[in-house]
Amino acid sequence: MDKVTIIEAARLADLHPNTVRNWRKSGKLKTAEKVLDNNVDTWVVDPQEVNQLANHVRPTNGVNNRSYTVNAPDGQPNPEPVQQSPAAAITQAQEQTIAFMRESVVRPLVESNERLVAENGSLREEVGTLKERLRTLEAAQPLPQPPPAPEVSPVLSSETLRPEPPKKRRWWQF
Repeated sequence: MDKVTIIEAARLADLHPNTVRNWRKSGKLKTAEKVLDNNVDTWVVDPQEVNQLANHVRPTNGVNNRSYTVNAPDGQPNPEPVQQSPAAAITQAQEQTIAFMRESVVRPLVESNERLVAENGSLREEVGTLKERLRTLEAAQPLPQPPPAPEVSPVLSSETLRPEPPKKRRWWQF
């Protein structure tokens, strides 16, 4: 069969087009090619290759039967399908997600938090030392008193220093 677009291959394999696009981007589809179609770059794939990949992902006996094929590490299906319930598959996926989150998110945050707590403790000690040093310096030398306020001259009073209000101008005088 000739190559078809990603959307057509997804429709033939009963998959979402984004699944086929992700397989192409990850390199799982070896026969994917970019072609120029009506001045637009379009990816085309071999529909048989998409069907083979889809068969490795799908349940073997349908969702209602709750039987799934577990693939071997090399991607080939095991000769004897392992019966696994969807709940166990979900639990396994959840455990993998939690482990990934621990390693990629939680662990760096915990390490960063521990480092910041240690740094905060050393800064608190430094602030305490500086406060004690300031107290000893203040006790050794009292602060100088501010100079007394100047006396108000009788010639200069608040009435003599008040500015004159601005004169009103007409609009043509601006």
